[in-house]
Amino acid sequence: MRKITKRSAVIAGITAVALGGGAAWAAIAGWNITGTGTAEATAASITKMSATSKLDKTLYPGLVTTMVTEVANGNEFPVKLTDKISVTPTDVVVTPSDDTAVKCKENLLKTADVIVTDFPGEPTIAAGATKQKIQSSVKIGSLPQDCASKTIKVTYGFSGTQQAAS
Repeated sequence: MRKITKRSAVIAGITAVALGGGAAWAAIAGWNITGTGTAEATAASITKMSATSKLDKTLYPGLVTTMVTEVANGNEFPVKLTDKISVTPTDVVVTPSDDTAVKCKENLLKTADVIVTDFPGEPTIAAGATKQKIQSSVKIGSLPQDCASKTIKVTYGFSGTQQAAS
């Protein structure tokens, strides 16, 4: 068996460092490899929202009152309501049905801004919400006199923008 001397230990150490450094250099100076990938997904559908509003008082021209609106958002994402609601009736139902109801409806269809309101603070309607309540202040504009004592149902529009899910 061979005796290990200081000299052979030093040579073994230098050899180990040299080989280790060479291996490290080979790893640093190795080949760069790149690649590509693909991603595929289907974009969400857009579903129109719906709302039902109720006013807490009987109506007359110039009245400022509270309106509670329940908004349904069938989308997979939240929607922030952004616009002022100005109701210029395009679809009106007036009851009880009689001659003054017909006149009320005819006059309402000619009247701009029967109801004016904002959704305060541009609320965000949660994804999949079925009845999210929003309370707002409403001003009644021109309300034809033929509409006195009648129940009036108008169709209105509103809009919003898609929001990032939180």
